[in-house]
Amino acid sequence: MKSKATTYILIAAVLGVWGFILMKIFSSLSDNSDMPVTAKKTFKEQPVNLSFYSSKKIGTLLLDYADPMLRDLAVRTTDLPMEPALQNPVNDYIPPAPVEMEPQIDVQYLGFIENLEDKRPTAIVNIQGMQYMMNNGERQSGVHLVSINKEYLKIKIGDKTKTIYKNEN
Repeated sequence: MKSKATTYILIAAVLGVWGFILMKIFSSLSDNSDMPVTAKKTFKEQPVNLSFYSSKKIGTLLLDYADPMLRDLAVRTTDLPMEPALQNPVNDYIPPAPVEMEPQIDVQYLGFIENLEDKRPTAIVNIQGMQYMMNNGERQSGVHLVSINKEYLKIKIGDKTKTIYKNEN
């Protein structure tokens, strides 16, 4: 748009388009009798010939065939010998021995630091509410620290190995 004449022509075109749009909006909202009125169409209900359609023949179902889903079950139940019901049922149920749950140890991984000299990581661990600084292979309160990573710890409690992720508090 290097010339002023082109700018003025485009401004006039934009004003003309917006003027036309606004004129249509206001003319549709006003009660001007110049606007054409659409006629109301009335339709009369016409009789419909339904003789083309035939009614469904309703009959009874013949259910004298074997059920295909229960065919194998019927064979199995007839082949089995019938045992008389016992007058005094025997209670052979022996309840299983109760299994004691091992106590859960609350372990939280709070973070780690590295030794500047040998770059060994030291984990800051919260065990049962007490904070400890632990290196790989150390034991505290029944928890054996297997490995240290930035995001998680691997610990061993008894014979079970668990992964503890860092708290994002």
